Amino acid sequence: MLKKISIYKRILMLLVLCTVFLLPVTRCHAEEMQYYTSGMYTYYVINEPEKEISICAISSTAKKIVIPSELDGYQVSRIGYPEGDHYEEAKKLGGDIAQCMEELVISDTVKRVQALSFYECKKIIQGNIAGRYYFGICVFFRV
Repeated sequence: MLKKISIYKRILMLLVLCTVFLLPVTRCHAEEMQYYTSGMYTYYVINEPEKEISICAISSTAKKIVIPSELDGYQVSRIGYPEGDHYEEAKKLGGDIAQCMEELVISDTVKRVQALSFYECKKIIQGNIAGRYYFGICVFFRV
């Protein structure tokens, strides 16, 4: 009986320690995210030491949109909003390419296109993709 209690105490202590140390690490990603604007692009920094960003909104009525390889000294390595953000909230950041864009050119520095990135772009008919990418779900769902 004494051994069972000590085993239960050990398990309980382990659970408490895990909770104490892991709980502060799990914070909402969107709360700490800062967005920046450069020209028609809105972006956030993915990795400051490696100077990588993700373009998450494009404010343009042009028919042809070119995703640059570099912006403000940062390499564009991703397109889309951070994981964990809700789609409706993410749309509030801006970007009016959905009604106008017919052609999309993505630079070869982009490695990932997040889910729902071009979900609302109904007029897109042509794309120029110059590299290998990871595409999230429903990137061009309504096309």
